[in-house]
This record gives sequence, C-alpha cells and structure tokens, in this order.
Amino acid sequence: MNDRGANPNGWQPDGCALKQYESYDSAKLGECFRPGDEIIFLGDSTSQQVYWGFFNVFHGLHRNDFPILQQTQTIVGNVTIRLLWDKHLNNKGFKLLSDIAANGINAASKKTALSLNTDPNYTPKTYLFMTSGIWYLKNHIPNYKENMEKVFTTIDNAVEGAFEKTYFWPPLIPHFEMMDYDHSASMNPKSMGYINSVVNSLFNYDPHKFTGGVRYRTHPDHKDEVSTHFVPVFDQLSSEDHPQQRDYVGVHYQEPAFTLEANILLNHICNAKITRAQDEIPGGGTCCVDYAHHHYRQSKASRIIAKIILAILAIGLLLLATRLAFKNVTIIFGTILIIAGYADLTNQTHLVSKVSILYNQIDFIVLLHLWVFFTVISWIYDKSMTMMMAPSVHFAGGNSLPTVEQQLIREWKGISASLFILIHYVGYDLLPKTMAGEIFSRILLATWTMLEVYSFAVDYIESGESYRDSLKVWIFSVAKVAVLPLVLAVVGVSKSYQGAVVGSMNYAKLPMELIFWYSFVYLVSPMTSWKQVGRWNLPVSAWTLIVVAAIVCRLFLYLGVKFFNSNQPGDLDFLFKDYWVVLAVVLFSRIRNVLFDINNNYTKQIPSIVYITAGIGLFSLVNLVAFTFYFDLPDQPSENHYQYPFSYLQMPKALELFNLRQNFYNPLLHFFLVISSNACYGLLRYWILINTNYRFSWWGSNSAQFTYEALELYPYVFLSAGGSVVLEYVWTGAHIAPQTQRSQNELPEGYKFPYLLWNIQGKLRKCLAFIISSSMFGLVSYTCGHVWAWGKDDKELDDKMPLPLPLQEQD
Repeated sequence: MNDRGANPNGWQPDGCALKQYESYDSAKLGECFRPGDEIIFLGDSTSQQVYWGFFNVFHGLHRNDFPILQQTQTIVGNVTIRLLWDKHLNNKGFKLLSDIAANGINAASKKTALSLNTDPNYTPKTYLFMTSGIWYLKNHIPNYKENMEKVFTTIDNAVEGAFEKTYFWPPLIPHFEMMDYDHSASMNPKSMGYINSVVNSLFNYDPHKFTGGVRYRTHPDHKDEVSTHFVPVFDQLSSEDHPQQRDYVGVHYQEPAFTLEANILLNHICNAKITRAQDEIPGGGTCCVDYAHHHYRQSKASRIIAKIILAILAIGLLLLATRLAFKNVTIIFGTILIIAGYADLTNQTHLVSKVSILYNQIDFIVLLHLWVFFTVISWIYDKSMTMMMAPSVHFAGGNSLPTVEQQLIREWKGISASLFILIHYVGYDLLPKTMAGEIFSRILLATWTMLEVYSFAVDYIESGESYRDSLKVWIFSVAKVAVLPLVLAVVGVSKSYQGAVVGSMNYAKLPMELIFWYSFVYLVSPMTSWKQVGRWNLPVSAWTLIVVAAIVCRLFLYLGVKFFNSNQPGDLDFLFKDYWVVLAVVLFSRIRNVLFDINNNYTKQIPSIVYITAGIGLFSLVNLVAFTFYFDLPDQPSENHYQYPFSYLQMPKALELFNLRQNFYNPLLHFFLVISSNACYGLLRYWILINTNYRFSWWGSNSAQFTYEALELYPYVFLSAGGSVVLEYVWTGAHIAPQTQRSQNELPEGYKFPYLLWNIQGKLRKCLAFIISSSMFGLVSYTCGHVWAWGKDDKELDDKMPLPLPLQEQD
C-alpha cells in the first residue's frame, strides 16, 4: 500500500504505478477487448465482487453494494461480460468451462457472444476468471483439492485458442476480528489456512518468496505457455492495517475494492495491448508495459535516421553557439547525452520504482515548510549583495558581479521554478474540487517565463551596439534551450504519454515558447530603431510597433494551428497560454528606465504606503486563488480513493460543473493574476531588500542558473511519464497482510497490529525516497545547466562567448 491508513487512497504494486481504467471508451479498452470477446466469471460472491468491478469500469460507474445474483451479464462495445454462480465449481460453471476447453470458439455456449463479432477476419477471445473454496468450508465438503485439480487439468488440456487468459484467485481470507459467530465457526484461521495451502500447492506458489503462481498447458507443442495465472494479491488489499474496505461482517470487500481488483486484472491484460495499439507509453500507469516495443509503427531505419538528424542539429547548434573546438563541443554534447540517457532509463524502463501521484495535505504542508525554512536560512546567511549599491555592472566574460536587479531576477526565477516543481510533485494541481493548485502552478511557470524573456530583452536593449554580433547572441540563447530537448528526442524519451495527467509537461513546450520570444525580441527590437519610428514619441511608438507585431504573430500562430486541423495547440500550449503576459514584460523592458532609475536606486523613494499596499495585495491574491476557485462537484463513492475522480463522473450536473471549471479560468483572468501578483511581489521584495542590506536567498539565486534544465527534466528525472507518476528509488516492497499470516499460523495468539511502527516505517521510507530522488534531480539539473561552461578558461570565455560587453556610455 502506498498510503498507510484505515481506508487507503490507492494501491501500489511493488515497483510500478497501477493504471486507473475509468470506462470502456475513455480508457481505450476497445484496443484490448474487441467485439465478440467474452469475459466470464465463475464462482461465489468473491468472484461476483470482481465482476461488479469490471461492470463499474466498463460502464464508468461506481456502486457501494451489489445484489447477489445467480447469473447475469452486461454488454459494452459488443464485448460480453458474464457472471455464472457456481460456488463449488462443479456444476454449471464447470460444464461451461469444459465445453469451451474442449471445443474452443465452436462451443455451444459461445454462440451468443460470437454473434457480436463485426470483423470476419478476427477470432474472438475468451477470458476466464474464477475462484472457489469458502462454500467448501461452509458446507463441510472434504474433496476441495480433488475438485480444483479437476478444474485446472481441464483448463491445462484445453484446445488451442479456447482461452486467451485464465485467472484464479484464492478464497478471500476474512477480517477475523470483524466476523460474527455464524461465519467464524467455519471461516477460522485454521480452515482458511488449509484452503490457501491447497491452492498455493496447485500453483507452486510460495507466499513468502513470492515465487511460482502460474500453471502451464499440457499440450506437447505448448508446454511453455501459461495456462492459468494465480492472483493471491487480492488477499492483501484489506486487513487489520486497512480494515475499512470490508463489509460489516469482514467477509467481503466493498467499493472501491471491487474496482481496484478489476484494475489489477485489467493492467495485467490490457496495458501492453493498448500501448502497442496507441503507439504511446502509458502515462498514469507503468505496470505490465513492455517499453522495448515503443514506436511499433516506425521502422528501425526511419528511427535511426531521425535520431541522426536530431543529433547533427544539436551538435551544429552547439558549434554555432559556442564557437568552441569540436573536442569541447563533444564534451558538452556527451554530458547532455548521458543525462538524457538517464532520463530514458527512469521513464521507459522498470529500473526505478514508480508511484502514483496521490495528494497528501500533510506531506504538502511539511515540504512547503521545509522550502520556506531553507529559503529563510539561506537568506539570513547570504552576504553576496551587501556591496552591490554601486551602479550597474554587466557581465563581461562572466567575471563581473551582477546588479541588484539581476540578482533579484535570479532569486525570483529560482523561487518560482522550485515552487512550481513542488506543487507538481505532491499533486496539488490535480485536486478535483479546487483548481487552486493548477492556477498557482500556471502563475509560477508564467512568472519564470516572463523573467527569462525580460532578462533577454533588457540585456538586448541596454547593450545597444556593444554586442559583437547580435545574431550570435540569438543563436546562443536558442541553442541553450534547444539542445537539451533535441538530445532527449535522440535517446528516445517519449514526448507524449497515453493517459497522462491533464496539463502534463513535455520537453518541447517550454523551448518552443522561449525560442519564439527570443526570436520576437531579436527581430522586432531593431525595427524600433528606424528613423521613421524615432520621429514619433518614444517609447509610445516602440510600444505600438511591438504590439502590432505581436498581434500579427499571434494571428499567424492561430491560423497555423487551424491549418493543421488541430483544436489543441500541442507543443505551442505554453506559448498560447502565456502570450499576453510575456508580451507585457517585453513592453515593460522598453520603459523600465523611465519608471525606475535602476542604476541610481531612485526606487527607494517610493512611498511606504505603496509597499504596504503591495503586501496586502499579494496576500489577498494568494487567498483569492486558494479559497475562491472551488467547484462543489457531487461526491462519488470512490472520490476519496482515486486520484482522478473526474473520469468517473456521469451525472449531467457534475459534467456541467467540470466544464465550468475548465472554461472559467480564461486568458484575461490569467493575465490579471500573473501581472498583479508579480507587481505586488516585486514591490514587496524590493522593500525587504532595501531594509535588509540587500540580502538574497543564496539557494534561490544560485539555482536560477539551472532552473531551465530543472523545468525541462523534472517530468522525467524527479517525476516520470511527463509528470504523471513519481519516481521512488526506494522500492515500496511487497506486504503480507496480517490475516494471511494468521491463517498460516505465523502470528502468536493475542497479536495486535503495531499501527505506530507501521506508520513510522511508512513515513521513513517516504522521506528516504524523497531525499534520494530530489538529490538525483538536483545533481542532474545542476550538471546539465553548468556543462556549457566546461572546457573553457576565462580568456576563452572573453574571446569566444557571445555575451554582452560592459555597458558603454551612450551619446
């Protein structure tokens, strides 16, 4: 279990994240089960509850209870899901499986399901799920082992194509302490231990080593093929550590356990099939995925050629941007290639354990407090800016000190990027009833982008004619953001993931946005220096020209998306969302010296009431977002147990409110929140600076040097699958439920479950996993950001790097 509590939020297999199948259509189950296929459930109430799990998933519904039915079926997408009650597997159920085992698709019982087949070239499949044992105890029937051997021998000897997959799970061990007298008389630990020892032996399964668990066919030509899969994990889903998933007598499960059991089976059956059919790696689930078979529809030659072209482009950009020797360029490229290869290993192999993102408020609060603590501590001990009251000093060869403005922007970028990544790590942006986390993350990412573009625009404007070659400066900036995503593509990191979380990142979105704005500033800024423009009133004339150019560019982007018949911006998503807020800082960069004399620090003369107002405004905006954007969606029975309950909403009112949420946060509201929050923060932060001898957060300022790399890599190195699951270098491990240990006589009489120790172990494992993953993420991001300076001494940097020279005196 990845959440240790009486009623857990989800179930975590050892090493991978379970995909949550929502409905037949939304989960693409049509790629796994085709018209004419039949899913058959045989057995008692333990089998029936799994049937209801399939029923709920296929229909996109959830129910708290279910009726006891002798026989029922449902049809979804021309796929038949059928339940036949046979508590001893020796009556109607056994006759049915014997008929199919002997005759395959020609069995008489298959006619109805086969009539739904719409493809004459397709042979429908049969999936069999079954269990039995509880009623043998209840009715004191002695020949359980012999009857089960008869059932499995029949399946093992089945004709070719009779069953696509067969699964058997042992009788559900009850929660012994919750049972009443009627049940406890026959379902005691000793009798349950006997039943489970029988089925364990039939599957050669060792419950301690977790070995065995399959039976093989007996046909001479197919002895290496699996006949039946064993599913003992169902007994581990609820016990004394997680009792609230039981019914009132502790014998059966209740929702969401039905759907959880169905999802475990569907992951095993369908994940690989859907991956191949969609030619995309799953995003929210990583179990049972064969990563080696990605790009099924591309030939090996075409993939190799595409990667060679991307590699040549990346090396060419490095050569053009740095003008270094090929040896040094190779060092840079090779280092980034190793980092990209590591991202490929963490995303598209099972090397590192992956855990579903499940928001936990306590975890978020603790991490947020730690973030504040380190920020304040690094601010208290920072003395790097106490001497920075001199006029602006710009970079020349990387040896000059930064100005107060530049250091403030660096700290601002570090704070914005780190908070953005923290929100995505804990899943605060995925909460169903509030979009506060989603809005905060959008504001923070827009802030970082604004600061990055603002820095580029200010350097470009202030340097004037001092650039050795403005084209080389533009090439360097473009190369800095383009090489990493190109190399990620070279090693084969997937850009999109099937079923990824809403708003997930990919490594193309941010570079596309930055390259556009670098190019926009580079191309439009020289136009503002035309003599015809100079005759007008500057900076109004420059503003007018920039706005007109921006509107024209935005129109062309819109028409380009429509031309390719796309209703979604795709890789231009960030550019479209933040277009007007980034344009605002481009315009602001033209007049900043008019409003504030940065060099002589005249901003200190701003009245105190302005700073107080800014502080109140920032506090109000944070609370506005945190408590106003709340959508009272109707509760679903599973809402507390699944991370994406929106997928299960079927009620018209719920869908209406969901659409309202999606449409309510429009570009105008985004513009207001981003601009106003950053204006308030900037004024408040500057007031703190001038009253604290210009102290900055050390880690915030220094991390800004690799925040771009961190934002690009966090969905693949800190999280995984585009930010859809969490990487955990500490394996979750396999847990043996206490009631299973009781049935095996492994616990002393009077044993009480150690809840305190259980929780401490869980928290320690989670803390250790976070420390390791965050350290790896920080190391990789730092290395990737600083690799550009490797292989050069200071003289080389002065002579070759296309950076701005010291600000020259203007006429």
